[in-house]
Parts: sequence; structure tokens; C-alpha cells
Amino acid sequence: MFALMLACTIPAGEPHPVEGRVTEVSGSAVSIEHGGIDGVMDPGTTAFISEPNLSKQVQPGDIVQAYTMITGDEVRVIGFEVTGHAELTESLRPIGLGELIPTQTVAGHDGDVQFGAGTGRVQVVTFLFTTCNMAMYCPLLTRKLTQLQSEIKGQADIVAITLDPENDSLDVLKNYGELRSIDFDVWRFGRTDLDHLRDLLVLAGASREEAEGTIHHNLRLMVLDSQGRLVHKEKDNHWKVEDMKRIVLEADGSPAGSSE
Repeated sequence: MFALMLACTIPAGEPHPVEGRVTEVSGSAVSIEHGGIDGVMDPGTTAFISEPNLSKQVQPGDIVQAYTMITGDEVRVIGFEVTGHAELTESLRPIGLGELIPTQTVAGHDGDVQFGAGTGRVQVVTFLFTTCNMAMYCPLLTRKLTQLQSEIKGQADIVAITLDPENDSLDVLKNYGELRSIDFDVWRFGRTDLDHLRDLLVLAGASREEAEGTIHHNLRLMVLDSQGRLVHKEKDNHWKVEDMKRIVLEADGSPAGSSE
């Protein structure tokens, strides 16, 4: 099924972020199975026009982040970042704004942790690991979420899933939280096997690679409303705590937010 363009709302020449899975590459055309593009397209599969050299950078099954641009009657893709791979036999692709995330269950130190459909709670979901030594990644994310927790207590939850299940045992995660004054009434750490983690990363449009004993990853923070729909997504740590507080507290009463 091909996505429907909302022609009356498309500003020509303005780039729009899109995440999805490449389904076909043919010359200067790249077909992507994607989530909704806010104000532009519904979820579906679209054949985007690209430069031939750009098309050669991806293959079917690649999970990509890209920017699209409308020029006349064409919808062009002007850049790719490959964040993962999911074979076309798998029903996985990044979740778009306004879409429902299926119920997910991971292990926690005091019982299972659930997020997505069926929780009945607004949730902030992200990924990190305890030994991350990149100051502007997991350490900064943890500090900002620690500031956020008191602002949303009683109204929303935080779920942080480890990117290093081999070394981050549930006890390690608990100790990590205790040392950083994390309020376990607000947020919980989750841990799952690598296969399930890979699927979760695909849904979030996140990446994780191991090289020379080091985990390389990008950043993803998702805000889900109480129905489990994705209403906001961040791909870095540039967000401000006061802005995120507003987004979280309005998650059930406002239209889907925008991906930064």
C-alpha cells in the first residue's frame, strides 16, 4: 500500500524527516516503508527519487533515517543514515508519529517492565547503558531524565532500556540508579536479550553496533501517550527539561508532536 500525500499541506522545497525500511532500490528510485511524515504523508510505502550514487548506499532491509523534499511533482530523498537492518520477511519498521507501539515487555529489577499499548500511562522511553563513557550521550541523558523525574512524578513514567544486556545485569542497573538518585517510583530500568533489543531499536529508529569491545549507538527518546501512541521523538540530547515536561504533561491532550 502506498502512502497518501497530503498535497494541500506540503510546503515545496522544505525538507521533512522520515524513518523507515528500504524495500526496493532501482536506479534513482528508493522505496521506503515508513511511518507517517507529519503533515505530509500517512504511513505506507513510497518510491522516493534519489541520486544514483545515493541509492547505492542502501539495500533492501536497511532501516534508514532520511530527509525528503517535494519539488514539483517529485518527492525526493536527499540524505540517508542507516541505523539497522531488518529482513523484508520481518514485519518491523520504525514507528511514526501518531502510531501505536505494540505492547513490549522487558525484565526489571522488581518485576517486568511494560511500555506501549495497554499500559494506560504516559511514558518516556529511551535507551542507554551504564558504562557509556561518551559524556554527551548516556551520562547527559541520565542527568536530564533525573531532573525531569520530579516534574512528571505521578503523571508519567520513564523507561530506560539497557543497550548492554551482557554486562548490565538487573542488579547493576539498580545500583546505577541508586548512585544517581533515581526515583524508582517514576522510572525503571529494563533489560532484554539482544534479539528483542534489536527489534526495539528498529521500532525506535535507533542504532547499536559493537566494535573492538565498544558499543556505538545513537540517541532516541520517545514520548508515548496513555494509549501507547508515539507523540514525540528526540534524536539527540539538545532538548530542554522544561520543554520535555510540557510535552509529557500534554501527551494525552494535544496533537502528535514533531520529531526534532
